[in-house]
Amino acid sequence: MSSPKKRILFIHPDLGIGGAERLVVDAAVGLQDRGHNVTIYTSHCDPRHCFDEARNGIASAFLTPFDRGKLSMLTLMQGLLQSASPETP
Repeated sequence: MSSPKKRILFIHPDLGIGGAERLVVDAAVGLQDRGHNVTIYTSHCDPRHCFDEARNGIASAFLTPFDRGKLSMLTLMQGLLQSASPETP
């Protein structure tokens, strides 16, 4: 029996070229290849300075410009959640 397809959201401030960006793009493409509906909210993705998947259209189907004010609010919320989470030994 196949698992149900999911809607997945990634939030990342800039899809330039870096380790975190590579991880986000690889995870999103892999999940999309498995049939999931993946969206990436980002405030910046420069086609001249990004990974091929984003530039060549594999990832561009789910790249969405995101308002910087909203992204800042989400970053603040993330920090609050991280500070409230219990420490792991």
